[in-house]
Amino acid sequence: MKTLPLPLTLLLLSLAACKGGSISTDSGLDDSAADDTETEGDADADSDSDSDTDADTDSDADADAQTMTFDLNEDGAGLSVQLVHILSFESEDPFGDELDTVAASGSTVSFTLGRPPEDHIVELDPDGLPGLYVAFYFPAAWDDMNGDSVKASGETYVGAGRVFPTYFEGEMPMALLLAGILPGWNALEFVDGQDLPTVYPIDAVPLPLSLRPTPSYTLSGGVAEGIELDGRGLTVVPSVDGATSVLFDQALTNPWSLGFSDAPPEDHLERDGGLATAVEIALSYLDLDGSGDLTDGDAPAEAVCLDDRAVAMLYVEPPTELYAAWVLTLQGLGAGWSPLAIGADGSIATITEAELVDVQVSGDCSL
Repeated sequence: MKTLPLPLTLLLLSLAACKGGSISTDSGLDDSAADDTETEGDADADSDSDSDTDADTDSDADADAQTMTFDLNEDGAGLSVQLVHILSFESEDPFGDELDTVAASGSTVSFTLGRPPEDHIVELDPDGLPGLYVAFYFPAAWDDMNGDSVKASGETYVGAGRVFPTYFEGEMPMALLLAGILPGWNALEFVDGQDLPTVYPIDAVPLPLSLRPTPSYTLSGGVAEGIELDGRGLTVVPSVDGATSVLFDQALTNPWSLGFSDAPPEDHLERDGGLATAVEIALSYLDLDGSGDLTDGDAPAEAVCLDDRAVAMLYVEPPTELYAAWVLTLQGLGAGWSPLAIGADGSIATITEAELVDVQVSGDCSL
């Protein structure tokens, strides 16, 4: 599967030519706040008999940390959310270690974040933006079936973020500061065509549960004028070779309706990089042998069209692997069933239910 590049570095490098100076700044975050387990052990062990008796055990870490809150936009009962270090946006294996995991409470999830581990922080571009250090993370929510906040292999991802928790420290270009990107933790969305990322408040970071599967979908439409119903059937066939069955085989009526609910058969699915998908193509056929069913002796007739584009149905299996959740989210796709429009040039686009009002069996499109 082709990796979707997200040119964060290029977006930030565009600032180098116009940064107009920079500010050297400490993030203000204790470097042990994220994963500090030491108790400093000294408790002022210098035994200098001073009277400060601070007996501190790095309690200042909590004071220095920042709280980042994700908005699920619906009840997240039974879900956990993880932040995973992004090693590279253009790699086929983009992820490093998990930074933290928190169980959802209601419709929000909050993380207490200090300075990330040292090996997560890299200099963004030593030539273009010397001294600017960053760490990027990917937020993802999964159905935590056993409630242990540990992602198990069979548990499915139900949401993943297009807004990335991002940590900055060092030489901050003025252009970043003016854009609202500050030392410490930020929530950034990188949008095609924008020179700068969109900045979200860290107490309201969107994390929609868009990977929860659509339980069912009904595709319905009519038949173009001049097409005879007699001797025609309506079927939905898989796009992969070697499948042994079709999802539907029925007489063509006007209007017609096809209900999609269950997952397609296993031999309809294509699996790649932990992602399983099926494309099912709706079309009419000529029942040439008069059997009343689709057989080898029949011939395809018209496609189901939306204007000059053919309509098909896409099924996406709920992802159990982080990379699959990443790809689906960056492509704007969800799990379960959804309609596609396929152009004569091979272009493919998802379409909304509102756009499907004029779907019909027609000769105006082809596959």
